[in-house]
Amino acid sequence: MTTTRFVVTSEHGGNEVPDRYASLFSSPGAKRDLHSHRGHDPGSLHAATQLSLMLESPLIFSTTTRLLVDLNRSLDHPHLFSKYTRSQPEAEKRAILDEYFHPYRKRVEDKIHTLLQTCDRVVHLSMHTFTPRFRGSRRAIDLGILYDPERSEENRFCHETVNHMTLLAPRRRIRHNEPYLGIDDGLTTYLRTQHPAHRYVGIEIEINNRYARWQEKQKQTLITQLARTLQNDSCDLQNSFCRPVDTRAK
Repeated sequence: MTTTRFVVTSEHGGNEVPDRYASLFSSPGAKRDLHSHRGHDPGSLHAATQLSLMLESPLIFSTTTRLLVDLNRSLDHPHLFSKYTRSQPEAEKRAILDEYFHPYRKRVEDKIHTLLQTCDRVVHLSMHTFTPRFRGSRRAIDLGILYDPERSEENRFCHETVNHMTLLAPRRRIRHNEPYLGIDDGLTTYLRTQHPAHRYVGIEIEINNRYARWQEKQKQTLITQLARTLQNDSCDLQNSFCRPVDTRAK
């Protein structure tokens, strides 16, 4: 039987500033940004931790602020560095990449590689939160499941996830590829280029960052429902692989 393992990551789990770079974030504006969504994804690490426990899966996370360097961006992305670090000398930016960016990405890649030595497929859940309002517009969504619809396994798995979650939590507004597209620049997008579609399923889970202010019971209910759904969908996906399918990477 085809076997599936989960790995959970949290790229924006905290807003910590390493002592070496404290002076870059000493202004009142920088401190405000650090404590806003610009500095981290509020609630994302809590959600990732709970989900990894329920799925009995490894968790890889960072608590260094994304304003130092964004671990969910490619090296050529214009927002890899924030306005607080973009003007640093090239040698300093390389030092930031060498100390924070590359080691984190390598931990994730190494873990997926290790899991694929003992299973047939890895489902990678990259946990994030998003702001309820963006540029003056309200985002009428509670939970977004982001994926590449051109990869058949991701498409199938995520459609089942949204369908099951909608049944379990009919009052929650759950959407495909909102508030962002699953093919936008990100860690899962990069990892899809490293693994064939039948072996790697990369999903970003976006939770409205009101989650950080929800009561503990509400948080637990949402993550429990999500874990149950993912486990069921994993079993369904494994069963579907007993039938011939197109396993070419896309």
